[in-house]
Amino acid sequence: MSIPIFQLLLYRWFYTIILWMIFLRKVSKLNLHLTSLHPDGLGGLVFLRYTQLSFFSVALAYSMLTAGVMNNLIIFSGISIADYKVAFGSVLLIILFLFILPLLLLMSLLIKVKRRNYMQYSLQSWPIARKYEGELKDYYQTEEENPDTSWHVDLIGSFEKTRDMKVMLVDKTILLAFTAAVILPFLPVLARQIPLKEIFVNIFGKILG
Repeated sequence: MSIPIFQLLLYRWFYTIILWMIFLRKVSKLNLHLTSLHPDGLGGLVFLRYTQLSFFSVALAYSMLTAGVMNNLIIFSGISIADYKVAFGSVLLIILFLFILPLLLLMSLLIKVKRRNYMQYSLQSWPIARKYEGELKDYYQTEEENPDTSWHVDLIGSFEKTRDMKVMLVDKTILLAFTAAVILPFLPVLARQIPLKEIFVNIFGKILG
């Protein structure tokens, strides 16, 4: 009785992930009112990072399932874990594909927002910049009226904010989270043949070295 329930949950989450991808793909085609001046630096879409992190437990469950099957095969067949390197790499790629690809679907939308706003600010700034340049020339000649520079500073800030806007929602937190979701369930499997102390020493040695 437990197997049909397990399969229902497994396929249900897989179906949900596919629907999430389709939804984000359709959203990327909409003419959203995004702006490069949004404080989050991602046009106002940074909240999707935290939405995607909610799938961490699902990715962990898929990885645990694969690790459990692999562990049983190693115990009862006596095969070395080195024979499953391809399988482990495949699980890593599949999970990263399922849970990171959705965020990449919005990359084209963010690129369009950044390019559109940059060109728009550049076009609108020409008359303002020339006016400010004329005020500076008058000030240097007469030294009577000091031009207001606050708006010019704001204009420069807008350009810098647009220039520094990121177009990729995937960051180190997302990559580390889902990579950990794959690796953690396999540590007990790996510990059957390689002591965990040796594993951590080698990992930290490569990081610190």
